[in-house]
Amino acid sequence: MKEQIIQDLKELYQDKPDRLGHIFGVLEQAKKLGKKYDLDIKKIELIALLHDYTKYYSKKQNEKIIKEHYDNANYILKNYNENILHAFSAPIVIQEKYGITDDEILQAIMHHTVGKPNMSLLEKVIFISDYTEPNRSYESCKEVREILKESIDKAVYTAINDSINLFEEKNHHIPKIAYEARDYYKRKLEDSMDKLKMIIDNLDTLNLKDIYVYDMKDRSPFYDYFIISSATSNRQLNAATRNITKDLKDDDSKLTVEGKNSDSWVLIDTGDIIINVFKEENREYYNLEKMFIDIPKVNQKNL
Repeated sequence: MKEQIIQDLKELYQDKPDRLGHIFGVLEQAKKLGKKYDLDIKKIELIALLHDYTKYYSKKQNEKIIKEHYDNANYILKNYNENILHAFSAPIVIQEKYGITDDEILQAIMHHTVGKPNMSLLEKVIFISDYTEPNRSYESCKEVREILKESIDKAVYTAINDSINLFEEKNHHIPKIAYEARDYYKRKLEDSMDKLKMIIDNLDTLNLKDIYVYDMKDRSPFYDYFIISSATSNRQLNAATRNITKDLKDDDSKLTVEGKNSDSWVLIDTGDIIINVFKEENREYYNLEKMFIDIPKVNQKNL
């Protein structure tokens, strides 16, 4: 199917080499990120190749497809300007032309233009690849490429925020969902830092030793920070576990605790932060630090 799609695209865009270059640029960037985050590369290839399939359909063509296939067609046509209606028509056309019904593929195409709150990792990869593919040369794109090396969520937030600011200056209509997405990722980034500071303050207050915070945002799609710390006694180990889990529950965080009654090692998983509290001798035995030798540490003084 991939080869047929590429051939179709070359024919479809034979007079639009820049658009074809953009599509292959998105493909290159998305595959790179997909390998980094261990995603389904075959799905990524299909999404990247097909995301702009109806880019040059007329306004009437897009409107007709949307009215025929979406129950909320009036809302879409009222809230999305004509330059991004292809995000809604493309999923319909590729279903009919190529028999693609995988909802992950269709949703990633639908949200590649302005994003949405709480995108899946696959959706974020496609959204940010569309923004940062190597043929893009504007300043925000260059900035977001650098941010992407640190954090995909921060890159997504910056891309959405810069786009909103640009189009507001031009007095263009901006879909409500773009503002909702910006607010969502802003809160997510702020909440993550506030949570990290609270955890470190707890560990410091209880005088745990050798607290290391590893920045995993560029290494793992599943969590942002990995903490290793040492307790000198069972009492200190239990106090750290009790205080951190209490504060996190008060903050309405979802968390799991492994080894709660252990006298050697407790692991607390908050979803975006992993906390390890070891007895000193057990930390030396497991020596987790050797796994993170190339991972940057967070400067705790800046929290």
